[in-house]
Amino acid sequence: MGLLKCIIEKQNKERERLLKWQSLVSPETKLFMNKNQLISASTIAVQRDQQIIKDCLKILETTKNPDTFFERLDLLEEKSIHVAKFEPYMKFTGALPSQALKQFYEDKDKAISIFLNRYWDLTYNKITLLKTNKSKLNAYNKFKDSLVPYTKYFSEENLNFYNSKEKFILAYIDKT
Repeated sequence: MGLLKCIIEKQNKERERLLKWQSLVSPETKLFMNKNQLISASTIAVQRDQQIIKDCLKILETTKNPDTFFERLDLLEEKSIHVAKFEPYMKFTGALPSQALKQFYEDKDKAISIFLNRYWDLTYNKITLLKTNKSKLNAYNKFKDSLVPYTKYFSEENLNFYNSKEKFILAYIDKT
């Protein structure tokens, strides 16, 4: 009787493990995939997510649009978390997804800082080409207003950079 109970417990644990794994590739709450099907579905899901991650990284390095930048930053985080959840079930070559996710969190503030500088440079270049103080101030306000929804992402350093531009632009307008 003890052996049978042990076998049943082992089968239940494996079923729970497979169901948890299946939840990464399907919303279905009842187990309907076997291990080989899960390997296949997981491989496809991870490859799709890794392509999205790659695309996000490329866009994050070049975009000058705040909506695009922060939407892609969120998508990158979401897909990185999702891929990391596959670690217990799949083998990965190179850096583990959890290591890549950790690196994402370490580099996030720097990526935001680089974006803010890129976006500010674009805005400032536009401002220097404008003729009236009103149009210069409007261009600055567009810069500032477009970032308001995303200040929750800013570290203290990035927030200071963002806030410092108002004094800078007002001094610039006074000189011209």
